[in-house]
Amino acid sequence: MQLPTLTTARLILRPLQDTDAPYIAELAGEWAVAGNTRRVPHPYDLTMAQEFLAWQAQASRDRVEDVFAVTLRGSGNLIGCVGLVYQPQHTELGYWFGQAFWGQGYATEAARTAIAYCRQAQAPQYFYAEHLVSNPRSGRVLEKLGFQPKGQYFGEGREGAGVELMFYHLDGHWDSSRADPSFN
Repeated sequence: MQLPTLTTARLILRPLQDTDAPYIAELAGEWAVAGNTRRVPHPYDLTMAQEFLAWQAQASRDRVEDVFAVTLRGSGNLIGCVGLVYQPQHTELGYWFGQAFWGQGYATEAARTAIAYCRQAQAPQYFYAEHLVSNPRSGRVLEKLGFQPKGQYFGEGREGAGVELMFYHLDGHWDSSRADPSFN
């Protein structure tokens, strides 16, 4: 199944393209971004971004995971990514955005749209998400989406380092009217 392009009032969520590699490397390569994620390595260079795009293309074909490039509707500039990891009973939501795009509601808008798409395409029983305890802003995004905190645990982060994580669930009865994406 080809990943669709989704539009909101301010954003376009589209399939990743090979030409996104330099922008992903630049944005995800910021320590402020990578340091707030569990898995993004640092430093993050162009080769890593190209390898991520190749891996992601295969994961999407295998229906294991989908990642949308999140771009500004007016300019088309890539500002971050939102991903969906498919499990038998649930779907995991993840996202990151360049630091210049924090605090403007883009993560909430993009994630809400990705969840609405997933509810139509996959119908998971529930959604799962987690964030580093040291990144409470991500938790606020999840709570705006209706996710409920379920607890904390100590997990493995980048390069095998231990990290404290907060995890959340969003049940399968989420009100999709909270998002109004246009599917193309």
